[in-house]
Amino acid sequence: MLYDLYRKQKTSPQKAMEGQFLFGIYRLEEWKGLVEAFGFSPGTLVELDHMDQSRTLHKLDSYYGYCFGFVHPLKVRKEAAAGIGLYCRQREVILISENTDQLLDFFQLLQQLPAAQLSAEHILSLFFEFLLKKHKEEHDQLEDLIEELDNDVLNDNLQNFNQRITGIRNRIRYLLQYDEQFSDVCEELLEDENDLFAREQLHHLRICSDRVERLGQHTRTLRDYSVQVRESYQAQVDIRLNRMMYIFTIVTVIFLPLTLIVGWYGMNFTGMPELHWRYGYPFVIILSLVSIGICVWSIYRKRIRK
Repeated sequence: MLYDLYRKQKTSPQKAMEGQFLFGIYRLEEWKGLVEAFGFSPGTLVELDHMDQSRTLHKLDSYYGYCFGFVHPLKVRKEAAAGIGLYCRQREVILISENTDQLLDFFQLLQQLPAAQLSAEHILSLFFEFLLKKHKEEHDQLEDLIEELDNDVLNDNLQNFNQRITGIRNRIRYLLQYDEQFSDVCEELLEDENDLFAREQLHHLRICSDRVERLGQHTRTLRDYSVQVRESYQAQVDIRLNRMMYIFTIVTVIFLPLTLIVGWYGMNFTGMPELHWRYGYPFVIILSLVSIGICVWSIYRKRIRK
């Protein structure tokens, strides 16, 4: 679909003329037969073919007379997000995607713009705002999850902590990559190597670039918060370990005298009078109980003093 935003009507590459502001939405297979008619390099199709398999989320390069790249909507949870190819020159913006339905809301927004507000800079900034509209919601959800995890750690509820924090950290890592690459796209547009944009209109892209930077800073704040929660969890694990070591130490102190008694009377030397004493066995039992009692009393007394 090719649309003339000035005249608010559909058009075609064959009918394109001076004085029009063209906005197009095409599927990739349809675009392959039109790319040369628009005067764009066929080599860009290779990147469009692989943009959904690429680890790069956003990319934009300057070509002779136009800009080309691709971006991705923010992926929410397990929801698939098809990449969107982007061609831009003066008074011409073309979007390529296998899922064109995701762009219909944006197209309806453009139809409502008055002709005086139409510019490539303004349309690109609105398009980027459209892609970032779920970003704040995602930040709020992540913040709630980290806060909930922090409260569980303080309440000593450490069940499934590693699985939960790993999911949060993976999501934050994805958002950091998303924001950094989006910031690179905005910087490439602001450099404007081809002089495609009017200087008085670049403030639209600067506003968008500043917003991406703020979103990236918030994402980094969430990353630091998750690191603090991880440290709190490790502190709780250390406290639990110290408690166990304290119990093992008490048990060791209690049984240490018994070990000495067993080792002492287990030698069975012939010169030991207790071996032939009638009350030798009861004596060892009483001695063992007295030793345990003294140890328990000493530990209890020290604990009360603390």
